[in-house]
Amino acid sequence: MRFALFIVSFLFLTTGHALSADPTKCNSHNVRQTSAELIFEYSKCLSENAGGEASKKHLLITDIYIKAWSYSLINKIFFWFSIVAAGLVVLWPSASVILKNKIDEGESLQWIRSPVLQTTITGLAALSFALYTQYKDQQTSAETLMREVFFSSQSVESLAQSSAEELARIDRGFNFGNALEKKSEEP
Repeated sequence: MRFALFIVSFLFLTTGHALSADPTKCNSHNVRQTSAELIFEYSKCLSENAGGEASKKHLLITDIYIKAWSYSLINKIFFWFSIVAAGLVVLWPSASVILKNKIDEGESLQWIRSPVLQTTITGLAALSFALYTQYKDQQTSAETLMREVFFSSQSVESLAQSSAEELARIDRGFNFGNALEKKSEEP
C-alpha cells in the first residue's frame, strides 16, 4: 500500500511540475526538465513572438510532445517497478535463509520457499525492465524527432509529412520479429 502511495505521489509531482512550468521566458531554461519540455517551452515562446510558420511548427512540436510526455510517464512507472522487482529478485533468497527457523517451525511462511513465486517475481522483473527499455526508447525517439522539427529549415508541410511517418513507426511498439531480424543481420 505504501509503495502504491509513493508511485501515485511521484506521478502527481512529476505531472504537476510539467504543467506548472512558465514557458513565456524564452531565455530562461530549467535544467531539471526533460529535453521534450525544453523544446516545447522554447518553441511556444518563439511562436507567441513570431506567429505564422513558427505557430504551425509549434503545433507540430506540441503533437510530438504529447507522445514524448506520455512515453516519459510510462517509462517512469516501469522504471520504478523494475527497481522494486530487481530488489525482490536479489533479496528473496536471503529471506529464506534469514527466516529459516520461523519457516521450519510453522506452515504460515512456507510460501517464501516457493519456486513458483520466485520464478514469477523474476519474470515480472524481466517484463518490467523490458517495458521500461521499450518506453525509454520511444521517449528518446520522440525527443529526437522534436529536435529535428525544431531545428529544421524545411517547410512545415514537409516536416508534418515526415513527422507523421516517424510517429507511425514509433507507435508500432515492440515487435519480436524486428528483434529477431536485427539479431540475424549481425555478423
